[in-house]
Amino acid sequence: MQLYRALMKSDTRPPKVTPIREELPFSLADIRAAIPPELFKAHIPTSWYYILRDFASFAVTAYIAYMALSVTDNTWIRALIWVLHAFVQGTTGFGLWVIGHECGHQAYFGDGHWLNDPVGFVLHSAFCDPYHSWRITHATHHKFTNNKVLDTAFPPKDYPTIFHEIGESFPPVHLFLMAVYVFLGWPFYINANYEGQRYETIQNHWNPNAPMFQKKDRNDIIMSCIGVLAMLSVLTTFASTYGAWNVFLWYGMPWIATHSWLVVVTFLQHSDPRVPHYDEEDNFNFVKGAIATVDRDYSAILNNMMHHITDAHLVHHLFSRMAFYNAKKATPYVRKLLGKHYIFDDRNLFVQFCDAWFSHQASFYHSKHWQKANPGKNETNWPTPKKARRGVAHQ
Repeated sequence: MQLYRALMKSDTRPPKVTPIREELPFSLADIRAAIPPELFKAHIPTSWYYILRDFASFAVTAYIAYMALSVTDNTWIRALIWVLHAFVQGTTGFGLWVIGHECGHQAYFGDGHWLNDPVGFVLHSAFCDPYHSWRITHATHHKFTNNKVLDTAFPPKDYPTIFHEIGESFPPVHLFLMAVYVFLGWPFYINANYEGQRYETIQNHWNPNAPMFQKKDRNDIIMSCIGVLAMLSVLTTFASTYGAWNVFLWYGMPWIATHSWLVVVTFLQHSDPRVPHYDEEDNFNFVKGAIATVDRDYSAILNNMMHHITDAHLVHHLFSRMAFYNAKKATPYVRKLLGKHYIFDDRNLFVQFCDAWFSHQASFYHSKHWQKANPGKNETNWPTPKKARRGVAHQ
């Protein structure tokens, strides 16, 4: 019944919260002072441990699947084995992807440690993802989280009203759109900047001249492309040796699962009726954006496999150079200080997704703050990047 109401009953959906226009009762310095100082230091052996743990999980899961497949010829059982294999490997893969993402923040091996970029580059390239390209746009997302104009991820939607109205009359339309969003969202974002900032032409993360990059980023973008091409050449070699179907089963299906988790988790972090989106009139600043984040419980097992990017994400946004295993420890301290400003959700995950989905789709239909111009292009009441950046610090 709860799932049915989340999808079918529009009158049960919570209203979108209004932005926090007043000054917050705490500063970033106050929050930092509430956290034990040792949690701001990474422990390199612990960092290596989680990488080795994930690779061991890959190996064990693949071995179990191989042995299970070798003892049955039943088509349905084999299909079930492949689906379970993809789910477990994809979840483990997302955890490893999270480690690469923390390397991009210069967090995983310690603030500024030389291992961060090489390890992150290898990990993300292994998933055919452009490490530096995403690292750069993701850093902008951290600076301007839930800023209606300058955030690079999940801006307020301007879907044609007809899609929303059809879905309200016939909810399976929403289920179809959700499935497309989850399974294809990442390729659309990387290749067409879907769910990123709106520009006058379609942009992507492969073009060093794309407007979300600066001239100094050019070599990093090119290196990201080379890393992905190198991985594609490896996959091509395996396909020619073992067959394209085998590559799809062993690599492709887990790849889909990994990036589906990536879309679900990142979407749910900042798309929720309880978190505001800001404009210049709302006195936006870094801390307001950073706490516009929902920590969610995906279950103890999944939280652990995903390295707590699920239930300790708010701390990550406040202090993105803190390793995840410390962010989890720091969360109770931050939660206590933030009080009512801390949002946590442990409901059924589908119910959470529905709330976020309808909030993301419909909250700004009549807003004048659509993100339809290049960031920095002057529009009525819209901040330029220079003006918006004043007082914003990257942590």
